[in-house]
Amino acid sequence: MKSVREKIEGSVTMSFDVNTSGKPINTKVIKAEPVKIFDKAAIRSLSKWRYAPKVVNGIAVVDEDLEMTIDFNLAK
Repeated sequence: MKSVREKIEGSVTMSFDVNTSGKPINTKVIKAEPVKIFDKAAIRSLSKWRYAPKVVNGIAVVDEDLEMTIDFNLAK
């Protein structure tokens, strides 16, 4: 991976919703540093996560407008 060879670190902040099954959906990058270096890896990582769905009156509903920042740091 080029970013590792060049010792690049960064972070990606994404907005997303969680569907009634607990899967992240509608993921969008809202901030990345450096730009476009880690976007695909961050989206791929978030897509594998699972959450407890939001429950309202005993019924699972979509939880909207959540944010997550993933940091990409090299081990020191």
